Amino acid sequence: MALRTFTSWLFVAVLIAALGWPEAPCAAQDAAPDSDAEIAASDSLYSMALRGVPLATALERFVAVTEASMAYDADLVRGRRSFCSARALPAPKLLRCILKDTDLDYVLSSNGTYIIIGSPKTKARYGQIAGVVVDASTGEPLPDANIILADAATGTSTNTSGLFQLSKLVEGPHEVMVSYVGYEMAVLRIEVEPGQQTKRKIELTPRPLLTEPVIVDGLQPRMPSSSLGQEAAEAGELEEPAASTGTGDIARTAGTLMGIATQSPLADLHIQGGASGEHEMVLDGVPVRNPVSVGRLISAFSPLALGRLTTHKAGYGAMKGSYLSGVVELEHDLTRRNTRWATLSADPVSTNARAQGTFEIYGRPITVMGTARVGMWDVYQDPALHALIQDWSSLDPLLARAWAYPTASSSDPTLSDVSLSSAGYNHQPAVQFSDWHTAARVELTPYRYLFVSGYHGRSAIGASLIMDSPMDESPGSVDSTQAPPIPAYDRYGWNNTTGQARLEWLIGDRTIGSVQTYASHYDARSQYRTGVSTLGPSQDSDSTSYSQGGLWRPDDRNQISELGARARLDIGISADRRIELEAGVEHLRSRFRVGNAFIPTLQHDLTATRAILSANGEWAINEQTIVETGTRLTYVHSRSTVYSEPRLAIRFDDPDTPIGDYSLRLAGGIYRQFTSQFDISRDGASAVVPTASVWLPTDHSIAPPRAYHVSAEGLWTPTDGLTINVESYAKFQPHLLAIDYPTLRTGVAIFTKDSPDQSTFISSSRGRAIGAGIRVAYENEVVNTSVSYNISQAERTFPNRFDGRRVPTPWNEPHRVDAQAELNIGAGFSLQTSWTGIWGRAWAFRKAYYDYLTGRSYSQNNTAGFNRVANVIEQPEAPGFNRPGDDVLPPFLNVDVGFGYNRTFGGVEIGALLQVSNVLDRSNVIDRSLIPRFITYTDRPRTLPGRLPTLSLTVGY
Repeated sequence: MALRTFTSWLFVAVLIAALGWPEAPCAAQDAAPDSDAEIAASDSLYSMALRGVPLATALERFVAVTEASMAYDADLVRGRRSFCSARALPAPKLLRCILKDTDLDYVLSSNGTYIIIGSPKTKARYGQIAGVVVDASTGEPLPDANIILADAATGTSTNTSGLFQLSKLVEGPHEVMVSYVGYEMAVLRIEVEPGQQTKRKIELTPRPLLTEPVIVDGLQPRMPSSSLGQEAAEAGELEEPAASTGTGDIARTAGTLMGIATQSPLADLHIQGGASGEHEMVLDGVPVRNPVSVGRLISAFSPLALGRLTTHKAGYGAMKGSYLSGVVELEHDLTRRNTRWATLSADPVSTNARAQGTFEIYGRPITVMGTARVGMWDVYQDPALHALIQDWSSLDPLLARAWAYPTASSSDPTLSDVSLSSAGYNHQPAVQFSDWHTAARVELTPYRYLFVSGYHGRSAIGASLIMDSPMDESPGSVDSTQAPPIPAYDRYGWNNTTGQARLEWLIGDRTIGSVQTYASHYDARSQYRTGVSTLGPSQDSDSTSYSQGGLWRPDDRNQISELGARARLDIGISADRRIELEAGVEHLRSRFRVGNAFIPTLQHDLTATRAILSANGEWAINEQTIVETGTRLTYVHSRSTVYSEPRLAIRFDDPDTPIGDYSLRLAGGIYRQFTSQFDISRDGASAVVPTASVWLPTDHSIAPPRAYHVSAEGLWTPTDGLTINVESYAKFQPHLLAIDYPTLRTGVAIFTKDSPDQSTFISSSRGRAIGAGIRVAYENEVVNTSVSYNISQAERTFPNRFDGRRVPTPWNEPHRVDAQAELNIGAGFSLQTSWTGIWGRAWAFRKAYYDYLTGRSYSQNNTAGFNRVANVIEQPEAPGFNRPGDDVLPPFLNVDVGFGYNRTFGGVEIGALLQVSNVLDRSNVIDRSLIPRFITYTDRPRTLPGRLPTLSLTVGY
C-alpha cells in the first residue's frame, strides 16, 4: 500500500511540473487559490445541490453552469455518483465538492482546462500513442514532423521513416496536433487506453491552409536548441550549382555552413579546425571513404540523389560515432513530394538524370529512386576546369630534380637549368567521372518499413606533359638531340561502392527499433611515369618525329573494405524521458602501398574487428531545459581494450521573452577515432592531386587518437524571419597520429613484404583548435540573405619537424567571412550572389616542400632524390621551410553572381541558371612553387581561374 501511495503522489508531482499546481483538497475550501488560472476562475460564485447524481451528469451540469472547459475519460467516471451541497463557491471549490468521495481529482492546465484524473490515493493508469505520419496524397512518410500533445505540454518528432511514439500518457482523451512545413496542420483527439498502445496513421494534406493560430503554452512545435551543434542543408540547396564549375557540388554547399570550411580548389571539408581525415562522411549510415570526384575538385555525389546533408560539430552526441572533429551525414532522397517523375540537368561539367516512381507489389507500396551522373570531358572540356588542372599540373622544377636526373651528382650544373620551368611543355589534362545512386523503400505494414540503397562512383584525373618543339641541346651537351628527362604522365583514380539495408518498425508499447547491415569498399590507385622526349629521324627522311621513353613507377594503391551490422532501440520511458541504445560490430581490411623519390616503398596489410555499444539518454527537467548524456564503448580486438567516450549536453529554450525567442546549448565530452585517414604528399612534379589518402584502422602498436571537446552555442530570433547564431568551441588534442616523414626518408624502418607495425611510420603528435563564429540571417518571401564571420586557431606538432613546436595547420583559416543573398524578382526570375573572404592562411608553398624538405639533417638521408633537392635548398638564397606559420598567403577574395529562371509549363518544369564566377577577376593564390634561376630563386603562384561564366539547365517532368 505504501508503494502504491508513493507511486500515485509521484505521478501527481510529474503532472504538477508539466501542468501547474493542482487545487487543494475539497476539505480545505477556505484555502486561497494557488495559480493565476484558479484566481481567474474564482471571480464568479456558484451554488449547486447534488444527491446521488451520476458523476458524468454532475460534471456536465458543472460545465453548463460555469462554462468551463473540461476533459476526462468516460470510463473513469462511469459508475460513480456525486453528493455535494454548495452555496456561493468559486468554480474550483465547486468542482472539489462534486468530486468529494469519488477517489478522483483534477488538475488545471495552463490554458484553463480542467482535467479529471485518478486521485493520488489511487493508482494512475497510463497508455501510449504511436504511429506514422505520411503524405495524404502519396503515402510518403514525413521525417521530422512535429507531434504536439497539447493537454500535456509535451511532444516529439518523427524519425527518418516517419515513425513516432509518446509514452506514459494518462488514460483518457488527448488532443494531438501534427504539423509539417508546407502541409495542413492536423488536430486529432486520440483516446489513450490504460495499459495499451494506441496506433494511428496520420495523413497530412500537402496544401497550405490558413487557420486560427493554435497556441500551446510553454512548448514550441520543435525546440530550437535541438538544431544547435549541427548544420543542415536541404535538397534544394544541395542542387545549387557551384559558380566555379557550374555543377551541383555537395562539398561546396557544405562549405557555406558556419564552422565548415572547404579548402579551394579541393573539395576536402574541415570541421571547426579539424583535418579532413578527422571526420567521416556517411551515406545512409554507411562510411564513404573518398567522397570527392575529379581528383578532389568536385564532390562525388549526384546532387539529385540526396535529400539532406547534416554536419554534426563539436560536442556531438554519443549515437553519432567516434571521430575527432565531427560527422557529415547524407541521406538519399525519397521524400520530396514535388519531385517530378523524371529530371534531367546539364552543365559544363556533367549531365545528371533522376527517375522516381511508386507502385505496389502484393498490396505493399514501394517507392524507387535512381540517379546517374556522367562527366562531359570527352564531349566538352570546360575552360574553368581545364585551366584549373593545367595550372595545378604545372611542372614544379624543385620536385622534378628528384626524378629528372637519376644519375647526376648533386653538384651537376644541370640541376640549375631553367628548362625545368615547364615553359617548353603543353598540358593534356584528362578527366573521367561518373556515379549512380539507387534507393527504395518498402512499406511492409503501416508501421514497418524496409529501406535499401546503393551507391557507386568512379573518378580519374591526370595530365601529360608533351614538348611543344624539339630542343637542340640538352644541358652539358651541345651536340645532343636529347631533351632533358621530364615527368611525362600522372594519373590518379578511385572507385567507391556502398550498400545497405535497414528495417525500422514500432516495437511494443513505447519502442522504435531498427536493424541495419552495410558494406563499403574503396580502391584508389595513382600512376606516375618519368621519361624523355627524344628527337630523331622518321621513316620519311625529310622530317623528324618525337617519341616518349621511360619507365613506369610501381603504382601507389590503397584499398579499404568494411562490413558491419548494427541494431538500435529508441525507448520512450515517459513523456519527458527517452533513451537510445545501439550495438554493432565492424570488420575492416586495409591494404596500401606507397613510395616515391623521397621515401622507400612501404606496404601494409591489416585486418581489424571492433564491437560497439552506445547509449544516450534525454531528460526534460522542465519545459525549458533538456539534459542529454551518453557514452560509447568500443572494444578493439587488436589491442584487447575497451575505450569509453562519455558525452554530455544541456539545452535551454525560452520562447517568451521581451527580446524574442532564444536557445542555448552547452556540450562536451571525449572523442576518439579508430580508423584514421592519412594524406601522404605525392612527389609528382606535375601531380594534379597533391596528396594520396590512406585509411588505416589502428593496430596493436599505437593507441587510437583522442580529443576533448567543449562547445557553447546560441540561437536568437528577435523578430520573424531574423535569426542570429553564435558558436564557440575548444578542442584539446593530447594524442593525435601523423605520418613521420623524416623517419620514412631515412629508411630507418625495415620495410618488407610483411606489414610493419604502424608505430614504425606513424608517430604521436598533439594539438588544439579554438574558434568562434556568428551568423546573421534574414528570410522572407522576397529575399533570403545571410552573413557569417568565423575566427579560428588550429595548431599542432608534426613528428620530427619544425623543432617540435606547435605550428598553424595547413588548413587553418584564421579569419573567414561568407555572405549569400537571393532575391526573388518574380515571374520565376531570381538574382543570386555570394562573397567569400579569407585572411591569414599559412603554409604558402607546396605541401610537399614542408613534408619532404624539412626535418632531420640532410646528411642522414639515404634517398638520392632527396639529397639532390636538398643540395640546392641549402643555398643561402633559398627560402627555408621550417616555419610554415611565417609563410603567409595573400587574402582570398571571391565574388560570384547568378541569374536564375524557374517556371512550369504544362507539367514540365524548366530551370536555367547563368552564373559568373570570380566577377572581380582576382588571381586568388592557392600556393607557390619555387623556380631555380641559376644561383637564386623566384616563386610561381598557382591560382584559381579568373572571371568565368557558366550556364546550367534543368528539365523536370
